[in-house]
Amino acid sequence: MTGIVSRAKRDISQRRIRLAVQMLSGCCAGLMAYQFAAAQVFTVETDKIESRYTDIKRTHVELSSQPVLQRTKLELVRVLEAEQGFAMRPLPRGSKGILLVANGAANPNGTEYVKALEHNGVAFQAADRVMITDVKFVQDKIVFELNGGPDQKHRILRHISVGAGGMMIPLARDDGQQPTGVRITLQFEKFVPEMTGTQVKELLQPLVDFKLKTPIQAYTDTLPPKLREAILAHHVLVGMNQEMVIHALGHPDSKSRERDGDMPFEEWIYGEPPKDVEFVRFNGNRVIRVEDAKLGQPPIIRSTDEMGDYWSTAPNPNVREVKLGDTSADSRGHESAVSAPPTLKKPGETLPVSQNVPQLDKVQFPPGMDGSKPASPPNQAPTNPPTQAPASPPNQAPASGSGNGSPGPSQWNGRFM
Repeated sequence: MTGIVSRAKRDISQRRIRLAVQMLSGCCAGLMAYQFAAAQVFTVETDKIESRYTDIKRTHVELSSQPVLQRTKLELVRVLEAEQGFAMRPLPRGSKGILLVANGAANPNGTEYVKALEHNGVAFQAADRVMITDVKFVQDKIVFELNGGPDQKHRILRHISVGAGGMMIPLARDDGQQPTGVRITLQFEKFVPEMTGTQVKELLQPLVDFKLKTPIQAYTDTLPPKLREAILAHHVLVGMNQEMVIHALGHPDSKSRERDGDMPFEEWIYGEPPKDVEFVRFNGNRVIRVEDAKLGQPPIIRSTDEMGDYWSTAPNPNVREVKLGDTSADSRGHESAVSAPPTLKKPGETLPVSQNVPQLDKVQFPPGMDGSKPASPPNQAPTNPPTQAPASPPNQAPASGSGNGSPGPSQWNGRFM
C-alpha cells in the first residue's frame, strides 16, 4: 500500500513539473511573439563604392623572358612573407579573391568589382594596413594571402579528436573566429618569370602599396590630388565624410547635437576662444557647413558642395534609364523597314530552273480574298440582288415554292435539307 501511495505522489509531481514547463514555454513563446510583433522593420544599405575604385589601372613593369628558378622562389618567399603594406582600394572577402594579371587588367573589375564587394563584403577598407602571411607558386601564378587569407585553416582536423580515459583533445582547436583575410592571385602570360621582390611589389601596386608611409600618407594616397592636398593642408571641404575630417583635423575638442528645423545635425568644434575656433557641421556622414571664427574678424561660413563629382558611384548594370529622344527617326525607320524574306539559300546561290522544280512566286489568292472585288463567273451576266420577300404572318407556313418549282431565297430561311 505504501508503494502505491508513493508511486501516485511521484506521478503527481511529474505532472506538475510537465505542466510548469509547458506554461513556461508558452510564456516564452508569447514573449518572443510580442518582441517580433513590436519589432520595427528597417532596411540596411551597403556603403556606396566610389567609381574611382572600380577601374584598376595597369602597371608597366619590365619582365624577364626566362622562367623563375627554384632558388629565386625561395628568395621571394623569404622577402615577401610578413611584408606589410596598405590597401589601395576596398578589398572583397571570399575564397575566389582577386585575380590580377601582370601588367594587365583585374578580375573582377568595373561593375563586377562592386558586385563582389556588395555580395561578399569588404575585408579591408582603403588605407588599411595589411600583411602578407603566405606566398605560393602555382604554375603560371603567384598566390598571396593577406592577414591569414579568406579560408579557415585545418577545417577537417577541427572535427577529429584523440584521447584516452574519457578525455578527448581536438587535433586543431577552433577559436570561433571567422577568417577576414584576402587572397590575391598574380597571373603571368606563360610562366612566372625571373624577378625580384621589388618587381613583385610594383606589380601589386594597384591593390597594395608596400612603401613606407604614415597612416595619413597611406590614406591620402588613395584620394584624388585635390582632396589629398586639402587633407595634408588640414583644410576641411564641404562634402567630406567624418573619416576625412579626422585625417585633416584630428578628433574634435567637443561635439554637440542639435536640430535645425526638422533636420538633425552634429557639430564638431575645434579650438577654444580666444583662439581660432572651427565649427564643422555634419548631416549623417557628410559635412554640410563649415564656419571659421577668428578673433576680431567676422566668421567665414561655407555651405556649398566643394567635392565635385567625388561621390559619384558606378551605374547599376541592371538598371537602364530611358530618356526622351533615346532613339532617332532614322533608327525607328530602320526598325520598321521591310527586310528580305527568310531563305535557305547561301549568299549568291541561285535555284536551278526546271519545269519539275516549283519556283517561288507571288502567292495567287482566289478572287475576292486579296481585297479586290469578286469577279463574275464566266459566260454569266451579273445578276441583280434578290428582293426581300414579305414576311409571313404569324402562325402561317411559308409558301411551298416559286413558280418554277424551286425554292426561292426567302424560302430556304438559312437551312438546307
